[in-house]
Amino acid sequence: MGETLEQARTRLRQRLGSGARFDSAAAPATELLTMRLARAACLRQLSHIGDDDLELIGLARLVAELGCTARLIAEAFEALSGHDGIEGDEAERGDSLVAEIVLAQTLPGRALRSLYLHALQHLDVACRDMDGSGWSARLTLPGLVAATPAEALGRMSALLQAGATAFQFYADHGQPALAFPSQSQIFGVPS
Repeated sequence: MGETLEQARTRLRQRLGSGARFDSAAAPATELLTMRLARAACLRQLSHIGDDDLELIGLARLVAELGCTARLIAEAFEALSGHDGIEGDEAERGDSLVAEIVLAQTLPGRALRSLYLHALQHLDVACRDMDGSGWSARLTLPGLVAATPAEALGRMSALLQAGATAFQFYADHGQPALAFPSQSQIFGVPS
């Protein structure tokens, strides 16, 4: 008789030790998988674009939007789970996501890439740290309309998928896409 999926998970957790992070059983598996696949697709396309090109206004805004939105969602998830966030990340955040994006898009290309990478990793860690009560809670995001963490992940996935398409367009055509569905369109707030 073979072991059940839960037994296999328990054995894996024991083998990896107490420092390993796992998604809660209450986590929305489909939304997490979709977000992680969209993140991978977006990163794959972003990797084809040089740091100097990321300073073009269209690309800079896109990378800033992806990074700032992911960071905002990660911090909201941490608030639900009672975690303090990443040690050393004590930056004061304003109430306006749009203002943060405008400021972030002025960063050099390498810094924009780092913002994107750090924020998406931060979001993944925040997802793994959230327990069942966090996944069922109502989510509060300043300036964004999202009822649940699963819904916020779905919207982040849509933003990442749009980002992957825009980065691919730039890599293929050498110019930023003329239209990109921004967080304002996906999340339902004015830009």
